[in-house]
Amino acid sequence: MTEADYPVFMGEFDRLHAALAGYRSKPDEARAKADAYFHAMKHLSLSDVTAKADAWLQRESKMPKPVEWASVRISRGVEMPTFTPREEREYLRAEALHYEDAPCGCPLCFQAGVSDKPIRFVPDFTPDDRDDRVRIGERIVTRGHWSHGVELARYYKARADFWNRYYEMLGKRAFPKEPPRHSRPVVDFVKVGA
Repeated sequence: MTEADYPVFMGEFDRLHAALAGYRSKPDEARAKADAYFHAMKHLSLSDVTAKADAWLQRESKMPKPVEWASVRISRGVEMPTFTPREEREYLRAEALHYEDAPCGCPLCFQAGVSDKPIRFVPDFTPDDRDDRVRIGERIVTRGHWSHGVELARYYKARADFWNRYYEMLGKRAFPKEPPRHSRPVVDFVKVGA
């Protein structure tokens, strides 16, 4: 897992903790525990962490220690679909890039106003709104695609909303009160054809 996977990992940790801990801990204590679990399990992929959490919930009734969670055996009895060679290469490339690539500048991204932002590799879902899981070697991962245009703009808006809300909850401002002063005048770009 990478630092970018932390929010999803926190969701898995919270799910296990809510189902199995049997008590409510203080938010600071829960976050400290989750941080320790995350760092102890960083060597695993996010899909394995999720699968191991599912397997633990089916068999156990107490909150696992990090080593217990990491060592859960995942049942591989069900035949999983696999990637085509091209899809596998693209998934591995996205994984190596930590699911973020250079801005693309395609017409869709330009129209959505995100042609200057890195594109993101996002998960695909099945018609019943579940992760579209596939096998890659011995791992089970979620199929995905590079988002562009309006989809990418929604991602960046959701990310900004999350961080603004986070800083608001901490009682801090996400951005300075006054915009920074520039030595050169700021130029507003006019949309061509407007």
